[in-house]
Amino acid sequence: DGRKVAVEGSASCRFVKNKPVATRGIFRDVSERNRIQDELDRLFNLSLDLLCVAGIDGYFRHINPAFEHVLGYTKEELLNRSFVDFVHPDDRPGTVQQIERQVQGLPVVDFKNRYLAKDGEYRWLAWRATPPQESGLIYAIARDITEETKNQEILARTAADLARSNADLEQFAYAASHDLLSPLRTIANLSEWIEEA
Repeated sequence: DGRKVAVEGSASCRFVKNKPVATRGIFRDVSERNRIQDELDRLFNLSLDLLCVAGIDGYFRHINPAFEHVLGYTKEELLNRSFVDFVHPDDRPGTVQQIERQVQGLPVVDFKNRYLAKDGEYRWLAWRATPPQESGLIYAIARDITEETKNQEILARTAADLARSNADLEQFAYAASHDLLSPLRTIANLSEWIEEA
């Protein structure tokens, strides 16, 4: 019918006196598998979240473009260094502990650590990952929560400042009411003295 079909397979040639006399091959239609793979690749590449496949050896095997966008490194730079190299030194022990948990078959849910971006700043990432498959691969997704984390820190500082201001205001109100009560008592005493006189 003229349509193109993707196939995979193998072929061999039979020779007689160094001349090919016959070929045989086995091929299968992989069009549907390729279509599904194209859909998954499209989804993988469109995600705003950071998607990756990594080995338990500490190296990324496959990353989506969001890694390059968020961290600023090229794909090659990210694939050629251990992912632990990018983790903030204070977060490395916790990151290694999470990898060990995964090797034990436990998933990672809502683990947070800081990754060094190419501009020298650290980005906060929240991770979810599967335990390694039989192939030794970990499938993980991370969300950049840097702005959210900064906003939470600002809210916490603002709440602390507000609590401090409220305490200062209460102390001032107490001192002011004490200072105002003294003249009022004097007036009350004076009015009682005038009434008696």
